[in-house]
Amino acid sequence: GCRIGVEGDSFRMCHAEETFREESLAMYPRLYSELKIPLLYVDEFSLRIDNRCYADNHGHHIPSNLLQTDREYISRLKDIMPEEVVLYGEYAAADVNARYIDCNISYYILDSIVNMIETMTRANDGDDRLSRVFMHTYRFALPKIVQLILPMAMRNISWHPQKFLFFNAEAIYDSFWDVEESRGLAFTLKAYNLKKKYADCYTSDCPDTMIETESPAICMNRFPSKTSDRVVYNVYNRAYSTFRGVALKVPHKEGATYYDAWNEKELQYHVVDGFAEIILEIGAQEMGCIVIEHK
Repeated sequence: GCRIGVEGDSFRMCHAEETFREESLAMYPRLYSELKIPLLYVDEFSLRIDNRCYADNHGHHIPSNLLQTDREYISRLKDIMPEEVVLYGEYAAADVNARYIDCNISYYILDSIVNMIETMTRANDGDDRLSRVFMHTYRFALPKIVQLILPMAMRNISWHPQKFLFFNAEAIYDSFWDVEESRGLAFTLKAYNLKKKYADCYTSDCPDTMIETESPAICMNRFPSKTSDRVVYNVYNRAYSTFRGVALKVPHKEGATYYDAWNEKELQYHVVDGFAEIILEIGAQEMGCIVIEHK
């Protein structure tokens, strides 16, 4: 058989085993032919640890190499599908396989996923004076891949991790999943509106993560516009106290404007030796948004 695990009354299948692989691959052209839907989902594809198979009659190494079996499956599927069909999977593909898939769900803000997916990491610099940051380097390394973040199970913890879906400027799979708390809902709505307003920046092909700032408490991601001379900086104060002071230095240009988009007000700044020193006040564990425009 080709099953590699049992969950309830369901079997987890080995997608390296030829019989199952060919049967499942044949399903996709048939669905597209019958339904004409150009977006097809590849469920639980990519690097889930319990997809590893130890069978000795499937034609793969023992245990199976997930990078290799993923590549063989998804590259075959991409080859047999028409160019207009978008492949949408679960979990982020490794970089060598990412070229074969167009979109995926991600759960990186959930601790429960860390032990499930081989590629999950957490930033921890060992300084207990600063809170951890939910970084998502995949989103910045491969910005053209659409990732939809599923913020499930927040009710069992806190809605706080959802702040990082704004910090990293990401799309949300189920927009209001577990944000019943009024503050969580208000935050999500504000983040949505900002991402929509500055979509030219948040869809940039060259964003930067965790750029240099003027304080170890202040974390920033940088999103330059695709169509104008505008840059958005998403801000997180990872300290346990309010930050007040110079947060960022950037080269100053005549006519530049510095705007606090999160609080809808102009920012104070000083020009020193050709650099604008941007002054910011941001509460503990809170997000901010700086917009710099050169007109």
